[in-house]
Amino acid sequence: MYNFLGLVDKTRIPIINMRKLNYLWMFLFCFNSATAGSEKVVEDSVPFYFMSLEQLMNVSVSVVSDLPMNGRESPGIVTVVTADEILESGAKDLMQVLQFIPGFDFGVDVEGVVGIGVRGNWGHEGKVLMLWDGLEMNEELYSTLQFGGHYPVSQIKRIEIIRGPGSAMYGGNAEYAVINIVTINGDLDGVAVDAEYSFYKDATASQGISAAFGKKWTNSRFSFSTYQSKFIRSDRDYVDNYGNSYSMTNLSSMNSEQYRLDYSYGKFSIIAFHDNYKLLQRDGYDEVYSQAYRSRFINSAINAKVEYNVGKWKITPGVKIKFEHPWYYNSEITGDSFEPYDVTSNKNLAYVNYIIDPTKSINVIGGFQYYNLVAIDHLENSTFTDGSKTFKNYNYGGHIQAIAKTKFVNFTLGSRVAYNKYCGTSFVPRIGLTKIWDKFHVKALYSVGFRAPSVENINLNWGIKPEYTLVAEIEGGVKIGMNSYLTANLYNVTTKHPIIFYYDPMASTDNYINESRTGTRGIELDYKWKAKKWFATINYAFYTTAGQNALDEYSPLNGENVNLAFPAHKFNFIGSFSLGQHLSLNPSVSFYSKRYSIASDQTEIVTTHPEAVYANINLSKDNFFTEGLTAQFGVFNFLDEDVWYIQPYNSNHAPLPGGGREIQIRLNYSLPNKK
Repeated sequence: MYNFLGLVDKTRIPIINMRKLNYLWMFLFCFNSATAGSEKVVEDSVPFYFMSLEQLMNVSVSVVSDLPMNGRESPGIVTVVTADEILESGAKDLMQVLQFIPGFDFGVDVEGVVGIGVRGNWGHEGKVLMLWDGLEMNEELYSTLQFGGHYPVSQIKRIEIIRGPGSAMYGGNAEYAVINIVTINGDLDGVAVDAEYSFYKDATASQGISAAFGKKWTNSRFSFSTYQSKFIRSDRDYVDNYGNSYSMTNLSSMNSEQYRLDYSYGKFSIIAFHDNYKLLQRDGYDEVYSQAYRSRFINSAINAKVEYNVGKWKITPGVKIKFEHPWYYNSEITGDSFEPYDVTSNKNLAYVNYIIDPTKSINVIGGFQYYNLVAIDHLENSTFTDGSKTFKNYNYGGHIQAIAKTKFVNFTLGSRVAYNKYCGTSFVPRIGLTKIWDKFHVKALYSVGFRAPSVENINLNWGIKPEYTLVAEIEGGVKIGMNSYLTANLYNVTTKHPIIFYYDPMASTDNYINESRTGTRGIELDYKWKAKKWFATINYAFYTTAGQNALDEYSPLNGENVNLAFPAHKFNFIGSFSLGQHLSLNPSVSFYSKRYSIASDQTEIVTTHPEAVYANINLSKDNFFTEGLTAQFGVFNFLDEDVWYIQPYNSNHAPLPGGGREIQIRLNYSLPNKK
């Protein structure tokens, strides 16, 4: 049924033969071969410049499995970014880090919101899951993530990214990718402060400060952190498809305010988190508004859990409580098509996760989850489309994954079953084969991801169904000499019954429908070179819609085998060169092939955006006057190229400009507690 890099059956989602699946589960549990030799996992506490290439490749990751594994043997296409790499790059927010991940890019949605794309596919609404120390950052009404001056990087210890489905472990928002953020808060013992300021030619671009304090005792720990920032999206002019324009310098602010509290005692831990993101915009759905409106995205969450060891079992029950107020605006509107929106959601989730090692060569993880979600429309004279002020949903299910290490190959088999009140039952499997031979590694992976319809998907179409994505991947890697490693992976992504948003400007209404099928296929290359004082990464990503069903909503309609917004070819270079005396020079360059946008007022007009090169450079000085203080001076987009965030679907929103040349000054200070 599934021919890699070939066509997928267009008529139905593959049906998994449950009898064969059960046989495979039995095989995994009964397999008694000796444990295969496993490379030692390295924690990323070693300073970056003192890491060898081998240590860098063996940094522990947990996003694919709770079993400690390095990126080469983990059953997923994984990218790991360490805290030192983030700091040396000078990146001021998460978006700047993710732009250098193979296959990742960004486009504009509506009302100034910028979202993420993966492998040429628009992943903004519920197709990419982001976890912040286990807390889900996707809002519940549309399942979106909002990028730009939002997520700080100064408190990140490590970023682990799955390029491919993670639904078998993480559920219905992990269809295309998973971004797992591991912060310093969990093991901070001291003070960490970061302050940055940047400016364009005629305007302040950003100013932000984060501070964290942590204290460890024999059997407990406590930490508190905060982040406050003010960014602007651009110093350029926005021009809509009707010729209306405005300067974004003072009308594209992105303000972020975050607070976090961590506490643990013994095996019990709790995280409390609050995020208030404010976005000033005037670009609207398709036409420039007469004035700017400030939307707010509020997310308050708690995650409490406790661990128990019962024989070979580690059992972790917990609860997650999440209150959100996204896309919020409920003030005066003066003659614009922009409408107030005041809907809150409250999600209460209970879970039990477990880990067991039945034998030395088998690891099994799994869990059960139940949540109920209540959304309330607070606008006067406004209801959901069924006439009610309240929307209620519930979901329950379970997941399991087993990894069996043998002399010949490592097997991974996992699955998730979930039941949703409105959408029924979803089942997704994942299968992986991985193997390491000295300098080589190889992976063969097949996964099915799904996207569960969100509150507003269901509200606007009560017959909406989940979409499913089938992904086949093959990855191979080889160590070249002592200092370099090359990885290549081929993938085929096919999404069945994709949930498509469209806006009807004539009726001023939103809607969602299930389309037939879409997808991409392509290749990603990653080359790392690491010596004692030098480091460089070169990666390349290519995708095409050839052989897939290119939907008109996503296509430039000009015969090219690409989707709107996202380049078919993208090269990234990230380097770090030690100049001695704790001084390093850190250049980075991205090359984009041509991209396409489309305007559809009366007739569909395709605009070609030419190839572009975006270059940055950052000078970093450690132990600046005192131990623990790092000072940086950087220039982003120093070629002053036009930056465009293009709408990845055909809804008549003109490309949103990003910033021009930007100069940054930054101080980062860490002081450990005295023992």
